[in-house]
Amino acid sequence: MALIDSFPAEILVEIFRLSTVDSFPELWHAGLALSAELARIANAPLLSLSSVCSRWRSIVQDNPLFWSNIEIDGVTEDALDKTMKLLAVRLERSRDAPLSVHFSSEGPDDLGPHPRIFDFLVQHSHKWQTAKFLCSFEDVDTSLLRGRIPRLESLVLLSTTPAALDSFVTPSLERLFIQAPQLHSDGFSAIRTQLREFACIATHHDELTDVVGILPTLPDSILVHLAIEFEPEPQFVLPPVTAPNIGSLSCTATPYGHSWGLAPLFTSLTLPQLRKLVLKCDRYPRRIVAWPPQQHWAFLDMCQRSGFADTLKILSISQVGIVPADLIPLLVVLPALEHLSVGDSPRNDGLEEEALITDGFLRALMEPTPALIVPRLSYLACRSRWRGEFTHSFMVDFVLCRVKYLNPGAKFELCIRSMYDAKAGLEPESQTRLLELEDTTERFVYRWGWQDIHRGLSPQTF
Repeated sequence: MALIDSFPAEILVEIFRLSTVDSFPELWHAGLALSAELARIANAPLLSLSSVCSRWRSIVQDNPLFWSNIEIDGVTEDALDKTMKLLAVRLERSRDAPLSVHFSSEGPDDLGPHPRIFDFLVQHSHKWQTAKFLCSFEDVDTSLLRGRIPRLESLVLLSTTPAALDSFVTPSLERLFIQAPQLHSDGFSAIRTQLREFACIATHHDELTDVVGILPTLPDSILVHLAIEFEPEPQFVLPPVTAPNIGSLSCTATPYGHSWGLAPLFTSLTLPQLRKLVLKCDRYPRRIVAWPPQQHWAFLDMCQRSGFADTLKILSISQVGIVPADLIPLLVVLPALEHLSVGDSPRNDGLEEEALITDGFLRALMEPTPALIVPRLSYLACRSRWRGEFTHSFMVDFVLCRVKYLNPGAKFELCIRSMYDAKAGLEPESQTRLLELEDTTERFVYRWGWQDIHRGLSPQTF
């Protein structure tokens, strides 16, 4: 008997799940052939596994979770009947498991779900737990969903039909990702007070003003994600807003020119209970969000106004073109910080050539006098240009210093990777010293290369 035949079914389920999780690219990667889309709906990799033996076939077909994720993208009339048959089999095998449904359209016509497919899935909408719509609703009747989605918890609705949100009102909805025009719908007014996580895309000055204006009306301790997909003019001003209800804020900006995009936001917001702040770029690592002086001083003012010295625990600023001369003074005013994620600017970006992760930056975090910067730091993630930017042996000295000054019972975790080679490690001697330190003490954890540098920092809901 082969060794794998002795594995418990639970182990095989996990192996099958891991072996198929990346079988297909995400739906928003355009250009897939129709045959590939049908293979996705049929879950072809699992079907191949099920043909190995009767036991594997039973495990694959009898596990509802393998069949509960349904993704549809631009199915043509020619394949409609086959698609419907494949969906029927998939839904039968999913039994009563919560469903995740995802409709997408990347074509120039922005096609929505085919009405027959949409109507068929609506018959099973009582099982929907997660729904994503990256498409139009022009040809479908979303009102069919009213009162029929009792289990829906997470909704991404990036549609050209704002009124569609009214059809998704349900008391179970806790996570919502929409475009700014949908803020004016009755549907948003009906559900906003029950949300635990909220994301919104603004593509114009007025839209960003609307988004900022509703922040204080959201529930306490909510996680907020803002995507700014335009370049505000230098004279653009947002109204002052105090939002003590926001516990986590993630801002994703599209880099244009000198990137004034975040300065008005920093000038506007006062966030007295903020624990986590993530600043991201939607084109990293090819581009970064610039960090001009106006934006820098606006950020420092927001820190002081909001009381971040006492509240801010997590800061991810790895996709921003900030340099040590600006970052060090910023860290000085954030003594409560525990998790920090930083990153170099890409080479030849045209915005900022100076590297951030250098010996000078590490040295500044090691000096105990007059006081150790960010004394509570227990997690540092670095994404480096790698070659020649810092001395690898000095990184070891830095770790030894931070471990030395840890509070009793605390651990220091280092996550480091190359911007251009995810599998690159430190020089062998330095790598060995860090691995030995991890083995000989319970106060240090080391991660490098392919490990997720944003582990624990970036919400994965959407």
